[in-house]
Amino acid sequence: AYIDGEPVGTQSVSSGLLATTFTRRIGRFGTSGTYYANGQIGAVQIYNRSLSDQEVKQNFEASRGRYGI
Repeated sequence: AYIDGEPVGTQSVSSGLLATTFTRRIGRFGTSGTYYANGQIGAVQIYNRSLSDQEVKQNFEASRGRYGI
């Protein structure tokens, strides 16, 4: 996970493809209806691979002016 282009945590996952039943939740934690993001989500990008720290930072730097960061 990243905040403002800086890594803030990691999580190990097994390799392979996502199952077709995989539910994508953006702005919500887990399956609970309780934990939603309190704010706005400016942009979402989904990649078919993991990005390096440098690629995440580059994406953040390229769009930060749009949000006054």
